[in-house]
Amino acid sequence: MWKILRANMSTLSVKEEPYPDDYMGLGGRSLIARVMTDEVDPACGPLGPGNKLLLSTGAFAGSGLSCANRLSVGCKSPLTGGIKEANAGGTIGTYMAGHGVRLIIIEGRPRQEGLWLLHVDAAGKAALVEAGAYREMDNYPLVEALMARYGNDIAVASIGRAGERLYRNSTVQVTDYGSNYPCRAAARGGVGAVMGSKKVKAVIFEKPAVRCSPAFADRERFFALRKDLNKILADGAAGSPLRRVGTADGVVHKQEVGCLPVRNYSGKKLEGIEKIASARFMEIINSRGRNGRACQPGCVVRCSNLIQDENGSHLTGGLEYETVAL
Repeated sequence: MWKILRANMSTLSVKEEPYPDDYMGLGGRSLIARVMTDEVDPACGPLGPGNKLLLSTGAFAGSGLSCANRLSVGCKSPLTGGIKEANAGGTIGTYMAGHGVRLIIIEGRPRQEGLWLLHVDAAGKAALVEAGAYREMDNYPLVEALMARYGNDIAVASIGRAGERLYRNSTVQVTDYGSNYPCRAAARGGVGAVMGSKKVKAVIFEKPAVRCSPAFADRERFFALRKDLNKILADGAAGSPLRRVGTADGVVHKQEVGCLPVRNYSGKKLEGIEKIASARFMEIINSRGRNGRACQPGCVVRCSNLIQDENGSHLTGGLEYETVAL
C-alpha cells in the first residue's frame, strides 16, 4: 500500500512511485539513511541541486501504535556535511500515512525564481502550486493563510523566513494536533535551509477522503500486542512527571550530568537554574497553560503542553528542556 511522492523541482513535476520491497521494514531515520546512501552523492553541496530533502514516516505509521506517527526530515546537513535526520511530532505523519505515503523526496532546484507549495488534496492528488504570495511569511501566519485557502483540516510542514534565507540552523515546522499551530519543530541539522534551497515553502496534506490502512501479516496478533504496548505506555505515563511537565522536568538533572545546552554546550552551568526548573514551569502551566496534551493523534504519553501569555494569547507549544535552557 505504501508509495513514494517524488517532487522534482528542476522540472516542477510530481510523480508517484511504488515503495520498493527493499525498503520494507524501514522508516524514519533508517529509511532516510538508506535513501540518502542510495541516491545522493556524498560530495554534493548541501544547498545545491544534488542534495535531496526527505520527509518520512516511521515504520509503524498508521498502525494505531502510540507515538508511531512522528515525522522524520532528512538531507545532507549544511551544518555537519553528514546525513541528518530531524524528528518532529504533529499531524503530518498521520496524514501522510492516511494517504499511503511513506516517503516524500524533494530533489533538484528550480531553474527560475519562485516559491512553491507541495499540496496533496483529499483524493491523494499531489501538485506543486506557485506560492509567491507567501514569500517571507512566518510559519504562524502562513498556516492561517493556508487554512483559509485549503480548509482547517490540513497538516502542514513549512519554513519561515529563516529557511527561505538559507540560514543553516533553520527548522521545518509542523502543525500540532488539536490546535494546528506550527509549533512542532524538526530542528536539528539545518533541514529548513535545505527545504528553502528547493524553493518549497510548505508541504500540505488534506485529510484523506479514504484512509489507507497498513497491511498486516497477522492483524489479530498485531492488534493484541498493540493493545498491550499502548497500555504499558499509558500506565507508565500516567504517574510520570513527563506528562505533567514534559521534558522540561529534566532541566536540573540535565545540568547535573552536563548535557544542558548552556551557551552552546560550553560546559558551564546555568546560574539561577531554579528560575526555569520544573516547579517554576508548573506555576506557569497552572496559571496560563495546559499540559498532558498529545502532539499527534493516538499518543498515550501526552507529554506536550501549550503556553500562553498573560493575556491568554498563544506563545508556544511543546516547550522542551533544551529550549528552556537556551
